[in-house]
Amino acid sequence: MADEATIVIDLGTEAELIELYSWPNIKGSKESLKATILHWFNQTLKNDGFCGDKAANANIVIKSKCYALHLSGPKSLKGYQVRLPKFLNHGRAALKRIVEIQAADAKRAETAKAKGAKAPKKHWDPRGVGDWRFFLPLGLPLINQRSVQFFHYPPIRLLETNRDYLDDPVPKRWEELLVANGVKPENVALYEAVMDSVPVGASDEEGSAKGGGMPIDDFVDYQKSQVELLLGEPNSDGYTMPIVVYGANPRKRFWKTYKKGFPESVQAAATWGIKDPQRVQIRPGCSTSVVAMNHPYSFFMDVQTRNGDDFVPGVTGFWQAGAGKMLESLVAARWQKLMAAAPSSDPVTVYKDCQTYWGTLDDKYVPAAKPQQREAVAALILHQGSLDAGVTGAWKFVRDLETSTKIVTEFKGKGAVSQDSLLPAEKASMINDMLKFLLTVPS
Repeated sequence: MADEATIVIDLGTEAELIELYSWPNIKGSKESLKATILHWFNQTLKNDGFCGDKAANANIVIKSKCYALHLSGPKSLKGYQVRLPKFLNHGRAALKRIVEIQAADAKRAETAKAKGAKAPKKHWDPRGVGDWRFFLPLGLPLINQRSVQFFHYPPIRLLETNRDYLDDPVPKRWEELLVANGVKPENVALYEAVMDSVPVGASDEEGSAKGGGMPIDDFVDYQKSQVELLLGEPNSDGYTMPIVVYGANPRKRFWKTYKKGFPESVQAAATWGIKDPQRVQIRPGCSTSVVAMNHPYSFFMDVQTRNGDDFVPGVTGFWQAGAGKMLESLVAARWQKLMAAAPSSDPVTVYKDCQTYWGTLDDKYVPAAKPQQREAVAALILHQGSLDAGVTGAWKFVRDLETSTKIVTEFKGKGAVSQDSLLPAEKASMINDMLKFLLTVPS
């Protein structure tokens, strides 16, 4: 057909791709390198929207241990010819940086030993847990994305167990927030072009662990090149798609890297805070709207209690902190959607409008004017607060959103929720207090 294209993209040598695709993903797996590359790239095609009547076909051709990606389908696939090689080159540079970090660790240790001093803390796997692995953000949208999400690093289970960068409670939670803000479920991945500041997978505790922590400041060049790639070309007015920055460490790093691109009035500040949308110059002559938020996982931490290493599924007595985080997240997700649709909009005005739409809970509760939004907030807290996440690896929402919505409806009709409607860990009195608080407009 005239509107179809067939393109070939050189990927590199077998030795390079073994490292770039962290092959084998699962220790002991017999999956071929070719199959591994196709596993991840087919996810990119799906997340970029190349499915249904826009479906594309991908295959790998190997000649003399050099691999090439063959694509057929819509003409817009040609965008991969530019972006995929750049993406892989950034991975090559990051791999080289890891070697440099490890060499610097060894040199510092040798110097300390020669002086009879205590060995300094390593930058690479400082706690010696042994599960750190190079992990590029594989399988994500690369040419049709609508926004960029700036995070810290990926959990190692996304590589070694799930084999899907978006199959985890954090992205699943954010996808539901986007849907609550009117994004079609089939389009949520377009908002999830994740920019992990450190292309290294590790266990959950390694982000900012005491005596350790991911070396986020050692990958600045990687961060700059990847952010510029994911932002793509600006629109005709010079505005790019928006960026949402999640978590304290990524926010501090983003601020250090792009501080000179912030407005002069902001540059004078010591730090850049959350819920403070700004226009930043990341690419010369272009304007990018950015906002920083708490990490989406902090909602789970705030709203639940623990039994040893396991979360207790269900909302507990800490629901007010969870409600504040839920409102904050819904506002950010709505801002992300609206700024993606109209990048030249004023980010501050849009953010304030989003707060009006969903309500806020900082020093005091300012609910949304419409009951539909208040009810949606309550249902999402009941649903997402039921996360079952523990050492067993059973990461799931115990109670679906539909059931949570029915609980809210029960409260509206009867003025109270019965214990039979709730999870065993929950107390009806506490749930009723939460729903009364969230669904009532203060006089």
